Amino acid sequence: MKNVTIIFLWIAFFLPPWTVQADAVSGRLVDAQTGRPVISAEIRFHLDQSLSEYRVSDDQGRFFFAIEKSIACSLTICHIGYKTVTLPVDYSTTMRVCLQPNLLESPTLLVTGSRLPMFANDIAGSISLITSEDLAHATGSSLSDVMRGVGGMTQRAYGGPGGLRALSIRGGATHHTVVLLDGVRINSDQNGILDGNILPLSIIRQIEVYKSGNSAVHGADAVSGVINISTEQHQIPGFRIAASVGSFGYRDISGSASQSHDSFGDLSMIFSDERSDGDFPYRYRGKEQKRTHADYHRQNLLVKYSVNPFQNLSLKWQTLYHQSDVGAPRQISQGESSASQGARQHDENLFGQCVVTYLFHKKHSLELTLFGQSDDQKYNDPNIVINGEVLDSRHEPSSAGGRVDFQAKNRGIHSFDMGYEFRIGKIRSTDVRGTIRGRHSFFFLDVIRPQIGGESARVSLQPAFRIDHFSDFGAQYSPKIGILVSIGSIMDRALSISSYANVGRNFRAPTFNDMYWREGGNPELDPEQALHAEAGALVSQSHGAIRWEIKASTFLNHIKNQIIWQPNSDGIWRPQNLSEVHIHGWESDVTLILFHNRLKLNGNCSRVLSRHHAPGQHTHNQQSPYIPETSCNFSLQAKQKGWRGSVSIHYEGQRYITLNNSSYLPDYYRVDGQIGYRFLWKNYKQTVEIEALNVTDARYETIKYFPAVSREYRLRFVISF
Repeated sequence: MKNVTIIFLWIAFFLPPWTVQADAVSGRLVDAQTGRPVISAEIRFHLDQSLSEYRVSDDQGRFFFAIEKSIACSLTICHIGYKTVTLPVDYSTTMRVCLQPNLLESPTLLVTGSRLPMFANDIAGSISLITSEDLAHATGSSLSDVMRGVGGMTQRAYGGPGGLRALSIRGGATHHTVVLLDGVRINSDQNGILDGNILPLSIIRQIEVYKSGNSAVHGADAVSGVINISTEQHQIPGFRIAASVGSFGYRDISGSASQSHDSFGDLSMIFSDERSDGDFPYRYRGKEQKRTHADYHRQNLLVKYSVNPFQNLSLKWQTLYHQSDVGAPRQISQGESSASQGARQHDENLFGQCVVTYLFHKKHSLELTLFGQSDDQKYNDPNIVINGEVLDSRHEPSSAGGRVDFQAKNRGIHSFDMGYEFRIGKIRSTDVRGTIRGRHSFFFLDVIRPQIGGESARVSLQPAFRIDHFSDFGAQYSPKIGILVSIGSIMDRALSISSYANVGRNFRAPTFNDMYWREGGNPELDPEQALHAEAGALVSQSHGAIRWEIKASTFLNHIKNQIIWQPNSDGIWRPQNLSEVHIHGWESDVTLILFHNRLKLNGNCSRVLSRHHAPGQHTHNQQSPYIPETSCNFSLQAKQKGWRGSVSIHYEGQRYITLNNSSYLPDYYRVDGQIGYRFLWKNYKQTVEIEALNVTDARYETIKYFPAVSREYRLRFVISF
């Protein structure tokens, strides 16, 4: 596979260049500081000082005009958060325009996980954004580390520092959250979850967390929400190398390389190699002990290529490869003896997608996406013998499919996206019966903006509908409707107020494990059904060097036919549609930005009541296991000249570990910090960072008998050229 990838890249990079029409104006917009593409910027073409046409930059920052040459032509480019520029047209080459950020403007960012690219504050629902600036201040090294500070987010960590970390949103189960990589689902078809440890921060550009049910847009399993991860791609040629060392034998090396050519396209590669001995101390029954056999070694490679072979036609291709070898220590209640020696988990994951986009009639697009994913998971424990054989499990789930999208983007009152998606999943396993699952989906979503209340007031209706047909349990339909009302520039004080509400139907598909596990799978399972509703408000203001924002929301989610594994009369564990869960709560978020974005403070708090509905049983109205009723986060980010630093505090209330709430894990605080200095030496950009993780050395568990890593330090050095 690696040889094929290399050959493909060489061929693609050395093909003869395609020519652009002689009378066409084309260009690319990039952020002057980061080199990333600036998407959805408005480009106005002026002919003899009059507006002739306008375009919107695509997701690679590109734009095109097919207009005859004139001696008096210019372009005006504007985008929220950037300084507006006007410049003369250059017909001789593809224009490269570097836009300077305007720190006095609202930092409202574009999100793409909604299918229709929209600004975050224009979505009729609760959304949390982790921007590239937030990632630069983040501590840790993987997706799960940065998700800790998101309001309403819960993590379950198994094993050592490299073990499985499953994510859930607002009281839902871990398989109630869909994770997208650049808009394509990457959850495992085998168990319905994604390990948050397999994606390093080095490949991530932005993270969008949608905190309400979204099956109407993304199909099965989006019962509690959706996480969309946008991967990194640099538009400015260059190289970057980073190396880290830290406590418990931690070491990491990563790097990136990018090349850009007007005709050949853009190529970028990012790799990382991270490992740790994992022998951290913990406390059990009042005694200090050391965790053993918790080492890990993870490797990642992301390759992205994009090109515009013809006017209005773009091609994007990417491949992500992950490999990990992780020690799998057992629960600490079983001790750190030889009983856990030798148990290991080995994973290989390969994900790829190709996207072809054709723009026509200025505002419409037709997009074809092809994708595939292959996993190889091995678990071996020589200390466990079943029927005379050592435990040696292997699972190979895979999937492939495609999607066709037609989008109509209108600056006026109406934009919509409609299309068809198919996916074929299969599995080969020592423990799951081999099977093939086909899925066909039709979807439609709309954004209607009626002209009501003048220029300062806006109303947006956002209906969506999707039908998914599965080969093994039939069809499911998922409607959703949202409304957003916003008022901007109140009393000329740049004060903006908006409120929203949405309601929808969602479902979770039984996994391969649920239906086809050899020792107890149940092929007669029905999908879980859910009905969600949410309402919220946002108030923000920008004034001089100060910007503040307050968000609050309330939500409910009623889940029926929840799949529960329990033993039958023969002692064999078997899944059944037995449970109902009623989830409701509220969430608040406050952000304050001072001194032209040099200081940012954020705090959020969530209250989640996830109650089992089982009248007459001892579990009725009890909190779901491992879901805290209260969680809070606070973060501070600061930068001045070359200095940069951050502090984050995470609080999680007590979590019950049994269905009848008879025992629980205590609440805990966790503090992380970072400080770094960036400087220029012999034309090389260099950064030195020091991280302190779990500063207060909190001893806590997110899963009973699986202790969290104690305090650790890391030193990081980065050089760019």
